[in-house]
Amino acid sequence: MESVIGAKYYFHAGPARAILEAMEDGKAFVELSLDLNLSHERFAIKGDCLVLDDHLEIDAKRLAPIAATEQKIFVLNHEGLMPIEIRSGGYYKLVPTDTAPTLEIDGI
Repeated sequence: MESVIGAKYYFHAGPARAILEAMEDGKAFVELSLDLNLSHERFAIKGDCLVLDDHLEIDAKRLAPIAATEQKIFVLNHEGLMPIEIRSGGYYKLVPTDTAPTLEIDGI
């Protein structure tokens, strides 16, 4: 989970769908949580890109697979969008909820 340390933006199906819908509707902004429901922020939309900060954008093409993936959380890091999961000695992943995410261990 080293790639999660210092991460700033987390995506799962709910926010990804909200972003894509806002883009389709031609909205200039979307309000959502990209920090695992710790806060809600207003993010700008430029064409088919979500503006995360002055130097970072993510486009609809990269969000579409996340919008179609239920029960996984992805972190945006220097390697791109990576699922938060470990496949060693079992299978562990973070699962999105309406509040804090849940750690799922071997499907439970």
